[in-house]
Amino acid sequence: MWKKLLVGLVAILLVAIAIGLALPRNIHVERNTVIHAAPSAVFAFINDFHKFNLWSPWAKRDPNTQYIFSGPGQGVGAKMAWRSEHPNVGNGQQQIMVSDSDRHVQTELNFGDMGTAFATFDLVMDGTDTHVTWGFDQDTGYNIVNRYFGLLMDKFIGPDYEQGLVNLKTLAESTPPAAVTPATPPAVAASSPASSTGLELARMSGCLACHSIDRKVVGPAWKDVAARYKNHADAKPQLINKVKTGGKGNWADVTGGAPMPPYSPRVSDTDITTLVEFVLAL
Repeated sequence: MWKKLLVGLVAILLVAIAIGLALPRNIHVERNTVIHAAPSAVFAFINDFHKFNLWSPWAKRDPNTQYIFSGPGQGVGAKMAWRSEHPNVGNGQQQIMVSDSDRHVQTELNFGDMGTAFATFDLVMDGTDTHVTWGFDQDTGYNIVNRYFGLLMDKFIGPDYEQGLVNLKTLAESTPPAAVTPATPPAVAASSPASSTGLELARMSGCLACHSIDRKVVGPAWKDVAARYKNHADAKPQLINKVKTGGKGNWADVTGGAPMPPYSPRVSDTDITTLVEFVLAL
């Protein structure tokens, strides 16, 4: 009896392996949308990982995700690693491998034990609109389990890609054209150590992707923030809370309604306080 059972199990396993090897080796998923904005407006949000969470479909799924940015601020070599306890976010790393201005971005995704894959963004201008295609490609090799998972990949990530493109469309269409150019780090007086520390923290935390001292980028100029809150007794705790939790805030006339991503717990409470003090002192 046991011998027959063992033979049966082996037979089932061999059939499963045979079917797995016959399944497609390459996984491909893609979604498309049309954005009523120039390719440069869209490209600015996909070529800079500091702006990724402004539209990422996974950012809101786990606000406690920890991010580490390294390499160049944008373009080829830029890296973003993430760590999350949420089962639908997990851990991984993404690096920009190809960056063709206003046309194409390719990133390599590293999911650790789950393997690697590539994501692509293709932008095609059509009059005043931009056709955007977001793709996902993975070569499963001879990994039978991944080949079976590949049958469900479109169902797994397709809805996330759709939501991400909706978010990207809303963001690009609501951001003024002048606001999507990369922020140039402003000069700070050498006689102000506190300002130098605050600006360095801003660079390390990714704040300069959306803000500048004296001009609006995606968000308002920090000098304008300091001026608005100049006579507010509770300005400091208000801004600390806003930086921690993110949200649309009171700058819709500048941002077009684009929300600021939460910086806590990715940035420590101490560093957030230093950043707010830096801004209010301008």
